[in-house]
Amino acid sequence: MPLTPLQIKDTHNRALRLMGAQQWTEAEPLLSTLAQEQPFDHLVHYNLGILFWETGRRTEAARSWRKALACQPNFVPAMVNLSNSLDVDGDRREALRYSQMAARRLPDDPRILVNLASILMKLAEGPDAWQAIQHAHQIAPDDFAVANMRMAVAVDLKLQHEIEGTCLEVLRLHRPGCDSLVYSHLTTHYAKLSQWEKIGPLQERLREVVISGTAIGLLPMSLCFSFDDAGLAAILARKVGQEAAFMQSPRQRPRPIEGKPTIGYMSPDLRNHPVAHMLLPILQCHDRARFRILTIGTLPMDDSELSRGILAAADGHLDLSRLDDTQAAERIREAGVDILVDLAGSTQWHRPALLGKRPAQTQVMWMGCPSTTGLPFYDAFLVDDVAMTPEYAKACSEPLYRLACCYHPISQGQGHPNPGLSRIQVGLPESAFILGLLQFPAKIRPPFTDDLVEILRRLPQTCLWLRSEATAVEGIGRYFHERGIDPKRIICATSLASRSDYLAFFGLPDLLIDSFPYGGHSTTGEALAQGHPVVTRAGTCLHTRVAASMLHELGMPDLVTNSREEYIELIVRLANDGAALAAVKSRARDAAAKHATGGMSRLARELETAYLRLRETPPAGPTA
Repeated sequence: MPLTPLQIKDTHNRALRLMGAQQWTEAEPLLSTLAQEQPFDHLVHYNLGILFWETGRRTEAARSWRKALACQPNFVPAMVNLSNSLDVDGDRREALRYSQMAARRLPDDPRILVNLASILMKLAEGPDAWQAIQHAHQIAPDDFAVANMRMAVAVDLKLQHEIEGTCLEVLRLHRPGCDSLVYSHLTTHYAKLSQWEKIGPLQERLREVVISGTAIGLLPMSLCFSFDDAGLAAILARKVGQEAAFMQSPRQRPRPIEGKPTIGYMSPDLRNHPVAHMLLPILQCHDRARFRILTIGTLPMDDSELSRGILAAADGHLDLSRLDDTQAAERIREAGVDILVDLAGSTQWHRPALLGKRPAQTQVMWMGCPSTTGLPFYDAFLVDDVAMTPEYAKACSEPLYRLACCYHPISQGQGHPNPGLSRIQVGLPESAFILGLLQFPAKIRPPFTDDLVEILRRLPQTCLWLRSEATAVEGIGRYFHERGIDPKRIICATSLASRSDYLAFFGLPDLLIDSFPYGGHSTTGEALAQGHPVVTRAGTCLHTRVAASMLHELGMPDLVTNSREEYIELIVRLANDGAALAAVKSRARDAAAKHATGGMSRLARELETAYLRLRETPPAGPTA
């Protein structure tokens, strides 16, 4: 017998009260009955969608919100919720469509504009995202969600003139746990500007928030530039894993391999980027008689010589940049990828929801991310015994597979050094002893800056050559002057004219030194591949030990130090002992020449062995 209008109203109200008390099981039959009795009532379908969402049934929630819009096409709350649901599932083009529909109907609603900006950023449409969030900020300057998204957009777009202000605005509005992301962004911002005196207090606050377990939105990779602390990484890895568990799909049953196994290398950086430079020689060394090699781009490739080289070195390329996560996962399956190698980890533009859909039966992480991710989507993290310490292994969420050689390529990448580049051309004094520190400015932070000051005090005739932003040169000089070092001894490289000039830079200093805690990875590999020795300091975490692994691979472990004191002592000794330095350089040239004859082939064979073993013996876990 149909319900009367009064009974319908009473049933709906009872269902809403139960939902307010989170009594989902009791509320669901009431709303389901109403949906049958009132199939054209948009509010019933809308609230049923909320119930499905809160109980983890995302597909059913999206279906209910679509029904609500079919009943009432102008119902904005359903548009917003459906957009959020599609965004979580990786269908971002469709999510954008509903978000734009909502924004057209309520153009001054800050919540809708925040969602719109978020989706636009994920689609790499940054200028439109900035325009949307700027409009929201004009409407609601004291809204925390607006300020937080405005900060995120400014950071992703590298709007240097906006980052500090947007970060401080989030701190002013304060939301427990969210400060950790602000501290991380500010430390990176000040490091890029070499405003080192501002960083120390922020790093301590960041450490405190992570230890408290309240950090929101922070990934383990965010800690690498400031800390060598496996315990901090473990705390964040556990938290990220718990938050990402809902994305995890069951592992697919192994399918019989017909013909050659297919390896797919997935990255947003298959362009003029360090990851692509390190990947290229591996692609060229793979045994194509035994394996089919695909590259998989999650962002569009550029038209660089490197991108063309990447395409030429593979058997095919999948462009996922315009596909949502569901479509991308299906595209990978259709291509027959047996082993999916993720080169992004938790770096910028990674796609965890795509990995969570298990597009390949075997999924591994390699090379591009020197940190645990906390994500539960990997069957293995490819490392080696030198790079991975027992302490850091305990922090890793991923199962570890240890290669029998250095896991990171030792290669100069695409191109050749400019043989005509001289010291005078880059502003270096010809007669002085030059220490070269050519890592990106973001890697140089206290307390490592104190190490540099101490080295220069103990080597009064030595100059330091480092990379910096042009706007930071004056501040760098002031920093060293305040600590008793003549600013004239600090030479800043503010631009790199070409790839060939960049590669030639490594040969101009008398000695290259590594940064800490985040050391050189591709940079160190490029230097060592050319025969230029690098003094490094190895810590506990992976990001501190990549150079150490390379030096061990080349038979030069004597350039690896294990403490601040050892690091400073070795640099001072080599700078003061010309014969010892000459011997080190000779050994480095010999090691590079020997490695050039088979080093990349050996790494490619090790990777192939790892892929087959992992494919044949997958880790224990659920299958579907």
